[in-house]
Amino acid sequence: MNSKKPGKKGFQQIRVEDCIEPKNMARLEIDTEELEGLARSINETGSLQPIEVVENNGKFEIVFGHRRWLAHKHLKKQKIWARVIELSEAEILLRRATENISRENLSPVEEGANYKTLKDEFGMTVDKIAKRVGRSPGRVKRMLDIMRMPVSFQKAIHKKMISPTTAEALWRCEDDAHREYLLDLAVEHGITTLVASQWVQEHRKTLRNKTVINDEGGGDQSPMESSKHYMTCELCQGPEDVGNIKQLILCKECHRKLSEIKRKEE
Repeated sequence: MNSKKPGKKGFQQIRVEDCIEPKNMARLEIDTEELEGLARSINETGSLQPIEVVENNGKFEIVFGHRRWLAHKHLKKQKIWARVIELSEAEILLRRATENISRENLSPVEEGANYKTLKDEFGMTVDKIAKRVGRSPGRVKRMLDIMRMPVSFQKAIHKKMISPTTAEALWRCEDDAHREYLLDLAVEHGITTLVASQWVQEHRKTLRNKTVINDEGGGDQSPMESSKHYMTCELCQGPEDVGNIKQLILCKECHRKLSEIKRKEE
């Protein structure tokens, strides 16, 4: 790697409009409420930490501090304190991928994207990545596995529609179309990992039974004989066939009281 030693340009105020957003940014989106909260804090107490930038043809590419820069833009501030440093593109990429893990509240998808950069761009093994970022090899592998999932799964995880463990369970479904169908059900109803696993197992069982019927000359299974699907019981958190689900309409206050009773019993 052809690297440059950090320069001694040091700290200075630069114009907000002269900053360039980071390239290959791992963060998929910035939470609006989080950004507004940061802007209020900066407006009241000032920015306690300068951003880091590299100068490029009169402009300044942000290495660290993207949210702080966005907050300054939100406040329509003209200048921002920055530490101007000198790094090669490879060094910038490496530092972002490693230091962002501890500096930013990344989603599992964003965390996985950082690990993928280290793996693809720098040839690091899972063990080397884990050692560099201070995570267990098992966690690094799980986050890398998320990057192998379909985009629809990644979006659901990133937006906290389903948990990574639930996504892992649904991902084991080999039927692409049915897997997407199960994902839609999971997002719509909210399910536990146990329920997700049972959905996949029931689908596999249905396919095996269909194969046996065909082999015995019984013809195709009727479309009406679909596999069972389960939802999570809100009281016991156990799986229940959707055909047996009973609906109880509650106001917000009664739902809160019922939830408190359940917690006390536990």
